[in-house]
Amino acid sequence: MGAMVTCRRRVLGVSVAAVVLIALLYFNLHQLDFSGLRTFLDESNLDEHPRFGPQHHGQNSSVTNTATSSQPTTTSAPPVQTPSTTPPDKVIVIASTQSDDTSWIGENFPDWQHAIYVVDNQSAPLHTEINKGNEANVYLTYLIANYDNLPSTIVFSHDHRTHHHGSRSPPNIRGSSSTNDIAFDNVATIKALRIPYVQQTGYANLRCIQHPGCPAGLRPLRTPSLFSPMSPQERAMPAAWFELFGNHDVPEVLAAACCAQFAVSRDAVRKRGKAEYERFLWWLLDTPLDDYTSGRIFEFLWHVVFGMGAVHCPDEGVCYREQFGVGV
Repeated sequence: MGAMVTCRRRVLGVSVAAVVLIALLYFNLHQLDFSGLRTFLDESNLDEHPRFGPQHHGQNSSVTNTATSSQPTTTSAPPVQTPSTTPPDKVIVIASTQSDDTSWIGENFPDWQHAIYVVDNQSAPLHTEINKGNEANVYLTYLIANYDNLPSTIVFSHDHRTHHHGSRSPPNIRGSSSTNDIAFDNVATIKALRIPYVQQTGYANLRCIQHPGCPAGLRPLRTPSLFSPMSPQERAMPAAWFELFGNHDVPEVLAAACCAQFAVSRDAVRKRGKAEYERFLWWLLDTPLDDYTSGRIFEFLWHVVFGMGAVHCPDEGVCYREQFGVGV
């Protein structure tokens, strides 16, 4: 009886040991399978596998391919540099009519802004309210419309490229013929114009030749002569001066080289408020004076408007050298 009990205990012990051994083996095998699967998932690139690539995810799949491509990377080209859209900081303002040829401006000055006014065509992109007062109407209209956005340098010019304006032959400086071009060709004149000089002085008449206009172009206080070509302007100037400037301090002499073509700086323009230019234009449009006389009034006043003295007649040689760099 005792022998049987001992045998059963041995069998039971072996059985328990066998069960424990089997359980341990099963558990270890199970762990190996999953750890191997995890290793496979971590180390494999399923997106590159023909059965697991992106083409098998479906069109609406949210799976993102984060694998690093084995293809060589390409460097993107640098951005294309587009031309600046900032307009040039200088402008040519032109007074013209429909019949005038102003093509010389665009052909010769691509590095300038152009403001070409047509005074007898209300359908033109730039035009005056009415055709009155000659070029003064255009100049004032431009200043008022652009007062808050003026470029630093402004050239006011007539529509013609070449001109004479009753000039005598200009002097030769050291035998140079450049003065002839500057005197009679607006392309040569504007191209030779020294912008720093305009910025320094504020106002520069594009004409260095003094006659007509200097040294004593207009004498507003003298007794008008019926035989003087200046009589209409001289008679009209005292009243015009008061209406334009609000005082009776009319100079005895007003003088500047003709003929209402000049350059000014933005700073010189803004020494007067916009309201003053509006008053000037209102006077020009409202005055009973004829176009010629009202235009001539301003021709003898532009240098005063932009800060020069009543008589502005610089030496011709100095003008050519400092303003245009000729004979330096």
